[in-house]
Amino acid sequence: MNFEEKIIERLKRLEREVERLRVKESPDMSSYLGITAKAADSAKLGGVNASDLLSGWIPASGWKIYQTNWVNNVTGAQTLYSVGDKIKFTEGGSTKYFYVVSAPTPDSLKLVGDTTVGAAGTVLTNIYYSHATSPVGFPQWFDYTPILTVSGGTAPTYSEFVNRYCMVGKMVTVTGHWYNTSGGTAGAGTNPIITTLPITAADRDYFTGSGFMYQVGGLTTGIFIYMNSTTQAGFNQITMGAYIAGNDQSNATRYLSATFTYEAA
Repeated sequence: MNFEEKIIERLKRLEREVERLRVKESPDMSSYLGITAKAADSAKLGGVNASDLLSGWIPASGWKIYQTNWVNNVTGAQTLYSVGDKIKFTEGGSTKYFYVVSAPTPDSLKLVGDTTVGAAGTVLTNIYYSHATSPVGFPQWFDYTPILTVSGGTAPTYSEFVNRYCMVGKMVTVTGHWYNTSGGTAGAGTNPIITTLPITAADRDYFTGSGFMYQVGGLTTGIFIYMNSTTQAGFNQITMGAYIAGNDQSNATRYLSATFTYEAA
């Protein structure tokens, strides 16, 4: 069939569709447009169901636990996933959520968030990942328990010790609220109180964030946070620039609260 014959054939098809419309028949445009059948949503979207895509989640499969909060057998670990991506899967009978914090090998991912409990080689199910800022159901904020130290002294403890973090891409935001009214371990020493970070930082030796601290009968001041390493941070007085030492949290009634942001490694 030459070009002119193809044009004539198309015109004839169009005439038939116009005639069907004239007699109020339902037109079948699939023949005219060359469409043989309606594709399923998953076929149109490369195997992803429209409902999953609308919720912000993309399915994956075949992952296994490598070690605690590491998964392997991940296709495209270094090319498909980025630090800050969100992950969810079923493990130990419950749905767990994570952030990706590194993709160090071609087939594994390091995660933070909830905790994997299965043995190495445990096959995971209902696996999804997301590049979206807020996929449906993702908790965003996770609790963690930092380790406090005072070099050559004693780190204080707190009856209320709330610490949380979230990620947006490689930006990590941490918030801490530490409060004590009686008992516990009093801080001691002239060296700074140091806290561990939930996620390794990309850099060190800079100031970020803000907060407030006090203790009865002692220092009361606004504070800012000093990133003294890629895994730890300290606290400095806004007014004098001096660090918050163990002795500054030695009274039974003591309080320290701060929020700060840094770049993940």
